[in-house]
Amino acid sequence: MKRLLICLLTGTLLLAMAAGSRGAEDPSGLDPSPLTFTASADYPLPDESTAIHQGRCFWVDGVVTGSGSLRSVSAQIVDEAGETVREAARTFAPEEDVHTYRLLDPTFSADVDCISEELAFQDLSVGGYVLRIRGALGDGEEQLLAESPFRVTDDAWIQLHPNDLRGNYTTALAFFGSPERFLFRYKLRENSIRIDVDPHWLRQYRTKVTWLKGVEKYCHVDAKPYFKQARRYLEQTYIHISGPDFDTGALRLSALEGTLNGTMVCRFMSSGQFLSHHSFGTAIDINAFFDSHTNKLENREIIYREVTENLTYNGIVTVKGKQCYDFTYTGSAPREVKNVPEPLMNYLMYELAFYRAGFSWGAYYPHTCDAMHFTLTELSPELFTDGPYAMRKVFEYIDE
Repeated sequence: MKRLLICLLTGTLLLAMAAGSRGAEDPSGLDPSPLTFTASADYPLPDESTAIHQGRCFWVDGVVTGSGSLRSVSAQIVDEAGETVREAARTFAPEEDVHTYRLLDPTFSADVDCISEELAFQDLSVGGYVLRIRGALGDGEEQLLAESPFRVTDDAWIQLHPNDLRGNYTTALAFFGSPERFLFRYKLRENSIRIDVDPHWLRQYRTKVTWLKGVEKYCHVDAKPYFKQARRYLEQTYIHISGPDFDTGALRLSALEGTLNGTMVCRFMSSGQFLSHHSFGTAIDINAFFDSHTNKLENREIIYREVTENLTYNGIVTVKGKQCYDFTYTGSAPREVKNVPEPLMNYLMYELAFYRAGFSWGAYYPHTCDAMHFTLTELSPELFTDGPYAMRKVFEYIDE
């Protein structure tokens, strides 16, 4: 399945070696270098073909590893005149006994300083540069671990880079199979997070899919079969929920979609730092304006509590001639659609339609809950099926 392929490829690609990295096995038979740098595939070092648009954020990531305690790790950006224009470093006391150091904080927390962010690629002027990564062990001399040339350009068209995606380039690559299917060229709109995508790319990879009630939406050609399958599950699946003072009867799952807020929308995220996967046409937002589904810290706990503590799955029953997935609800959350409590609506659609169609749920990001967002090309740290926020209840399906 595509879901399994994504997980496998993500694991194998995350620590790919950069072209300029050192530390590979020495064919001479000598011991490998006691100090190595392993670059990340999600945020790779730039190379001679990399053109960073002036003013755009750019990150590099990777792990410096020592056979003994690290004394220091540093990075420098040198211009064409040989002058160092950016530099960031970390030093470690012997008693800390640090053996590895990562260049980038994966959570992008404002409370964590890291070398990658301190390099401030977005402040570089137009021109050619070289990025150098160095490290030192104990009392040893500083060693050059990686060296990568790149360019900063003010060209109108900008080439999308792997590190324009927040920590999930390898997941997207596993889904699409080749970079040209999603790393398009684009232009920034002035004072906006919206972008204009290369029309040649759009003609090749954008298509329409018929959604609920005959509504047509754009999506990626590779994503169309998954959207069609999700729609079929929504249209053909019935649920039955009984509560303290309500009963839904046999309710078609598609009735829970109150608002559809976008599929293929080409833009960066609200921070302007990372590309939204809506730009690829592999994500969909549903019921975005319901309080439990907006991107807030507290709604993650609300949804988890309502599902795990107040919703019980009883199996498959027949209600008025329709086979239904039967649930009992014991909570008191506000009811929004057909007597279904608001925090349960997107959960039920995901559990019984989108998950089965190969999507991941955007609720499971590290800090906040984006519970309106179902996606094919992002895998989040805590999956719907395992981890402390696992909520899956149905394992046997009517049509199987």
